[in-house]
Amino acid sequence: MTKLELLAALKTMTVAEQLEVLEVTSKIIREGLNIKTDLEIAAEKMQTYYSKGSDLAAFTDENMDDFYEYSEYA
Repeated sequence: MTKLELLAALKTMTVAEQLEVLEVTSKIIREGLNIKTDLEIAAEKMQTYYSKGSDLAAFTDENMDDFYEYSEYA
């Protein structure tokens, strides 16, 4: 499909259909450009804080047994 055919097809679509095409197109472009969203960037920055052995992970219970089965707890 040529650019002119695509633009002509867009004119025949409803606004909802045009928005759907726009969303899919922008996703394809972002993937092609390898542009990360703010959430992806934030998650990558925080990953080291929550990885095993970090200060924040030190307070997590890695024992997956149910708490009510513990016989010795504070």
